[in-house]
Amino acid sequence: MLGLLKRIFAPTESAPPAASVPEPAPAQTLPTAALGREPILDAGQSLVGYRFSHLPGTRARAERQGRTVRHAYAEVLVRSLGSFGVLRQLGRRMAVLELPDSFIDHPCLDALADGHPTVVLKSFADTPAAESLAERVAALRRNGVRIGLDANPLAPHHESLLAEVDLLVFDAATDGPASLAQRIRHLSAAGPGSTIMVRGIAGIDDFTLAGKLGAVLFQGAFVTAREPWKKRSLGPDTARLADLLSRLRRDADPRELADVLKRDGALSVRLLRYVNSAAVGLREPVTSFEHALQLLGRARLERWLTLLMLATDGSSPRSAAVLEAALVRARMMELLADGDDVARRDASFMAGLLSLIDVILEMPLAEALAAFDPPAAIRDALLHGEGHLAQLLALAQACERADGDGLARAAAACGIAPETAGERHAQALAWALEVAE
Repeated sequence: MLGLLKRIFAPTESAPPAASVPEPAPAQTLPTAALGREPILDAGQSLVGYRFSHLPGTRARAERQGRTVRHAYAEVLVRSLGSFGVLRQLGRRMAVLELPDSFIDHPCLDALADGHPTVVLKSFADTPAAESLAERVAALRRNGVRIGLDANPLAPHHESLLAEVDLLVFDAATDGPASLAQRIRHLSAAGPGSTIMVRGIAGIDDFTLAGKLGAVLFQGAFVTAREPWKKRSLGPDTARLADLLSRLRRDADPRELADVLKRDGALSVRLLRYVNSAAVGLREPVTSFEHALQLLGRARLERWLTLLMLATDGSSPRSAAVLEAALVRARMMELLADGDDVARRDASFMAGLLSLIDVILEMPLAEALAAFDPPAAIRDALLHGEGHLAQLLALAQACERADGDGLARAAAACGIAPETAGERHAQALAWALEVAE
C-alpha cells in the first residue's frame, strides 16, 4: 500500500518515452505488437496473475502464416514483456504466455527464466520431434520456466508431456459442461501434477461450475462483469470518505474538512500515518488534516481519498482484482492525456479509477456515482459515454479486452495511433503492478 501511495501522491509526470521492442526478424515487416492482458484469479477470486497475448487479429494473422512469421510474432510478445518491465513487476504473480511449441528452442525464453513465466505450448503443423520437445521442456523447467499445454484439444504429440507439465488450459467458451468435465477428468488423471485453468468464463455461475469440475485457476470476462445488483447502502467508512471527497471538490474550508475527519478518529489516524510514511516522501511531518492539505494540494489528496474509499468497502472477493484493473485504466488514460493541462490529466486519471466503482461496491453505477459526486465531465463519461473522457476510457477498455477492432476504432476517435495506445497500456500495467507491491 505504501508503494501505491507514493505514486498516487506523486506529481503528475509526462508520459515516459515508448519502449523500443526489438524487431525479431529484419526481413519481415511486422506491426508493433499491442499486448492483450487477461487477469487470472484463484478459487477465492484473488488476483494471482495475467495471461499475456497479442491482440486476436494479430494472433490470427500470425497463426495463418508459416513458422518464420509465427516465431517473429512470438518473439515480439516475449521481448515486449521484458522491455516494458511487466515481468519484473509481477513478483510472485503468474505470467502466462501462449507460444508455438516449435518456438521452445528460442534463446529469448532462457532470458525470461528469472521471471518464472508459464509458457503454454500450442501445436501447429511444424511441431518439433517429440524427443527434442521433451528435452527442451525438461531444460526450461529446470531453469524455472513453468510449462503448460493447450488442451483445446490436446495435440496428440503433447500427450507424452502430460506427466511433466505444470498447467493444463481448458476453454469453457468452446466446450459444453459435460464435454469439459470429461476432458478435465481424463487429462487430470494422465497429468496428476498439473494445475487446471479454465478460461472463457463469462459469469459467476460459470466460475462456480468450473470450480466444481476441478479448476484451480480462472480467466474470463467475469472478473469485471456487471450484474443486476440491488440497491444497497455504502458502508459507514465509505460514506464518510465520499462525503469528505464531495466537500473537498466543492472547495470547502479546510476547517470544515478537518471537522468531518475528527468525527472518525480511526480514519484520521490512517490519513496522518500514510501521509507521514516514507513512501510519500514529505520533508516535514504532517500533524493535521489542514497541514496535509497545504502540503499535498486538493488534487493529490483527492486521489488518495478516492483510492482509500474504493479499497475500504469492496463487497466482492474479486474487489482487489477489479481495483487493480481500475488503476491500470486510470494510469493509461492519464498517460494518453499527456498533452493536456494538469486539470484534464487529473480528470482522466479519476475517470479511469471510478470506471469500475459499481463492480467494486456491487451497486448500480448511477447510485455509486451519486454517492461519490464526481465532476460533470466524469459523470457524463461514465454514465452516458459522452465526451473526450469517454473516448479515452473506450480506448483503455479495448486494450484490456485485447479487442483489435475496438482498439482501431477507439484510437482513431482519440486521434492516437493504436501502437501508442498499446505501449501506454503496457506502461500503465507495469506502473499498477509496481504500486500494488
